[in-house]
Amino acid sequence: MPKATMQDVARESGVSLATVSRAIRNPELVSSETRERVEAAIQKTEYKYTMLTPAPGGVMPVLGVLVPTSICFGFADTIMGIQEASQEKGFALTVGYTNYDSKKEKNLLEQFKKNHISGLILTGFTLSNEPLIRDIVQSGVPACVIWEKAFDADISYVGIDNFKAVYDLATHLISLGHKRIGMLCGPFSKSERPYRRLNGYREALEENGIPYDTTLVFEGNPSMEEGRIGMEKIMSLPEPPSAVLAAADVFALGALLSARNRGLYVPDDVSIVGMDDIAYAAYSIPPLTTARVPAFEMGYKAVEVVARNVSEKEPKIVHKCLDVPIVHRESTREFKA
Repeated sequence: MPKATMQDVARESGVSLATVSRAIRNPELVSSETRERVEAAIQKTEYKYTMLTPAPGGVMPVLGVLVPTSICFGFADTIMGIQEASQEKGFALTVGYTNYDSKKEKNLLEQFKKNHISGLILTGFTLSNEPLIRDIVQSGVPACVIWEKAFDADISYVGIDNFKAVYDLATHLISLGHKRIGMLCGPFSKSERPYRRLNGYREALEENGIPYDTTLVFEGNPSMEEGRIGMEKIMSLPEPPSAVLAAADVFALGALLSARNRGLYVPDDVSIVGMDDIAYAAYSIPPLTTARVPAFEMGYKAVEVVARNVSEKEPKIVHKCLDVPIVHRESTREFKA
C-alpha cells in the first residue's frame, strides 16, 4: 500500500493543502472544527508527517528552486508547499532569490548546474536564460515552472493564467461601473509574469471601450511600501481613478494605507482589489477583495511532478493550470459619480 501524502489528507478532509499544513505545523491558525477534520483524516489515511532524513548512503537528492523575492507572502507560501512535498519525497532544497534580475537568475542556474541538482523548480524565467534552462533539462534534470503557464512544450508547469486572473479582476471593477482604473503592477519591463498581468488589465479595458492610460499604471517590485508610493502617485493625478487594481496583495495593503493617509475611505471614495489572497487580506481594513492564488498548492504539486520524473526513466511533461477565483470582500463597491 503506497505511503499516504498530505494531498491524501487534504482530499479526505475536504480542505486545501495549505490548510492541512497549517493544521499540522500551526494548529492555532485554524479553527477547532477544521483541526478536528484534519486530525480525523490523518488517522484515517495513516499519514505520517516526518522531517527530512538522509537517503541510504547519506546522500539526499537536491531540488534547486528559484523565486524572485523572499518578502512576498505568496512566494513564501509556495516555498512552504515545496518544503512539505520535499519532506514527503525525500529531497533536500536549495533556494535562490533572483530579485527579478536576469543576471542573478543566470548565476544561480549555473550554480545549480555545477552542483548537480536532481530537479529544478522555476517561478517563471527570463527569456534570455531559456537556452541555459534547456541545457539543464536536456542534461537529464527535470524542471517545472510555477506561478505561470510555460509556453514550452518540453518543460512542465503547474501554474496559473496571470493574464486571465487580472483580466477577471479588471472586468469585475468595470462591471461595478468603474471606468478610470489605476493599476499597481510588478516589474513588467523585466519579467514575463507581471507583463502578462498588465496585458490582462489592458485587454479588459479595451474590450469595454476604455482607453489605456499609462499615467494610471505604476511599475515596481511588489511590496507594501511600493504599493503606498504607487497609490500616492496615481491618486495625485488631476483626475484620479475611482478604482485601483493591485496586481499583488502587498501592493494593495500599501495602497490602503495611502488612502487612509489621504483621508480617503475605501470603498466609498476609491475601490481597491488585490491578487494572491494572502492571510492578511481578510484582516485588512476593510477586508480586501482579491484573486485567490493557490500558492502553496503550486509548490507542492510542482515537487510531485519533478519527483516523479526523477524516479522514472522516461520523463512525463505535465501542463497544469490552476484556478484563480475572485474572493469578494468589502474593499469594492459600485461606482457612484
